[in-house]
Amino acid sequence: MIFYMDRHEKVQAIFTNNGSPDSCPYYDDLLKEDLDTGASSYEFWIPSNHPKSNEIEEGGFIVRKNLDDNLVMFTVMRIEETHSGSSDKYIYAENAGLELLNDIFRPATHMSKNASQILDIVLQDTRWIKGEVDYFGVENFYFEDYQNVVSALQYISDRLSGELSFRVKMQNGEIVARYVDLITKRGTDTKKRFTYNKDITSIRKKVDMTNPNLVTALIGVGKADAKGLITTFKAISKSTPYYKPAGQDWVGDPVAQQRYGIKGKHLFGVYQYDTTDPKLLLDKTWAELQRRKTPKITYELDVALLERLTGAEHEKTRLGDTLYAIDETFSPALYLDARVRYLETCFSDPSRDKCTLGNFKNAKSNITKDMRALQSKLLYKEATWDEVGEKIFKGPTPPDVIKFRWIDEDLSQTWESEV
Repeated sequence: MIFYMDRHEKVQAIFTNNGSPDSCPYYDDLLKEDLDTGASSYEFWIPSNHPKSNEIEEGGFIVRKNLDDNLVMFTVMRIEETHSGSSDKYIYAENAGLELLNDIFRPATHMSKNASQILDIVLQDTRWIKGEVDYFGVENFYFEDYQNVVSALQYISDRLSGELSFRVKMQNGEIVARYVDLITKRGTDTKKRFTYNKDITSIRKKVDMTNPNLVTALIGVGKADAKGLITTFKAISKSTPYYKPAGQDWVGDPVAQQRYGIKGKHLFGVYQYDTTDPKLLLDKTWAELQRRKTPKITYELDVALLERLTGAEHEKTRLGDTLYAIDETFSPALYLDARVRYLETCFSDPSRDKCTLGNFKNAKSNITKDMRALQSKLLYKEATWDEVGEKIFKGPTPPDVIKFRWIDEDLSQTWESEV
């Protein structure tokens, strides 16, 4: 069922395919959802000679449920009409959450905020409020430039490694709430296995080696101790579940090196983690290497084919679902967790459903190179300051008390008392 609301958000028409004599049917509809941005669009056709078809106009709104049974609101952006053989009207609408493109969030730095707190700050003075929000811990958020609220939300999502979505609540034909959800992971872990090989011709595969985060080895860097010595795992020797000899300040993956190394040489990167425990630093560095040791790989296919290949014809594929992919075109075979990153759903004809499986999220960061350098410097100096009993005060203005080091909230200025 599709609700159409006019510019004043009053229901003017309902489109269904239930066979009711007074209802206006719809066909060739397509709901397109993107996991990385949380955005979506919806398009469909209706007979233009139906009385209700004249109700729809640009700037109105479409409301319908998605596969997760959530109501999603769309703004009608384009209408086209054809009269060749049959009279049809095409409606294209974009997620109403994109109205936040017209709300501006000003430069600011917010220290030690959790997801719920930072969403309250960013969504202030908009028509949207936080909805379902998971706890990701506490983070610092650096909004450097004037930017629209959608951009700010995507930055928060990337910073916390969360996933966004937009939904609305409808009561008695009126929209009573607009929610922005930020959760750890959309979809479900299906435990299903998907095998790709050269004999499957109806799948389009893409391998993107331009990913700047692709590495086959990582140098682990922790906090500095009171003497200014940076924590590493150089002294640790490990043989299982991976090999890392003593005297080596990096850990590598030999299989990834074989696949992607340049003339047998590792692709190196540096991983920083806030710890003085070498063992913990090694574990965290190895875990990060597992995330970054493969290029961006996507598989585009019909949802019906995916459900047949995984033996899950009776289970509807949803955005964010995770499955186990085995790519036999690599030698040796590549094993990776793949997720439904893009989904096209046709409610009027499910045979048209399509999806894109991928192993990487396209992430952007608002943190500049200079800010990263300053953060690294603070990481190395923190233990030294703690050792001498020095206190650090963070805030918009320097304090009156002595024996403090002051760092302003955007990390651009410092002041140190002389007493």
